[in-house]
Amino acid sequence: MSCLTRARWRSLSLLLLLLGCSTAAKYVPQRLAGQVPPDYRLGNGRGVMIARFTVSTQGEPGFGAITNPLIVQFHQTDNPAAPEPIKQNPQGLTFASDDARVWTSERNMPTLWEYRLPGLMAASFAPAVYDGLVIAYPDALKNTLPDSIPAPSQPLAFEPVTLPPDAVVYIGDIHIRQTYGFWDRMLDRIDVDYAVTDDYDSSVAEFRAQYPQFRDIPVEKRLLRVAAQ
Repeated sequence: MSCLTRARWRSLSLLLLLLGCSTAAKYVPQRLAGQVPPDYRLGNGRGVMIARFTVSTQGEPGFGAITNPLIVQFHQTDNPAAPEPIKQNPQGLTFASDDARVWTSERNMPTLWEYRLPGLMAASFAPAVYDGLVIAYPDALKNTLPDSIPAPSQPLAFEPVTLPPDAVVYIGDIHIRQTYGFWDRMLDRIDVDYAVTDDYDSSVAEFRAQYPQFRDIPVEKRLLRVAAQ
């Protein structure tokens, strides 16, 4: 797939968002930009979501010829009773430059998560109601508002799920199945389908093995239920 950009996006930065939750601007805390660090602990009002991501392309495990990183962002909703459609094109992700400032508290800072093997996500998120996720393959050639190459065909919409503060929640094993045809290759796009399965015991055991400080902390199961867009 020679038309797919092979450059790596080198600086993962957070969504530039005006939330009005503090009285002073602050730099985006990069430690909230992905997997929680080994010594992470609850107590800052944020929650931790656990999920395992598996990816296949053209029926084979992995990303095939795609070499840009897979970035995931969960979509918050202010009205769970009447959620609005989640935008995938444009991607719905805004990547701020390194010197961007965000007017918000760390508790409510948005999170972008980058997929890395073995695909177990343990990420810190603002306590909120979430109703979908958007994926993207950011292009390293445009650092402020990067294109996704390839551009996924759709987001994953699911029934609203609440992440409480200072809680750990398992939301499922999320399977991303990608296919493309001749014209998709020419236009830098890819068809994406999703499925969610339940492997609570295995995923939580792996999480606790990596983060032994959570060994005695309960992990609630709130399995995602795929919704029609």
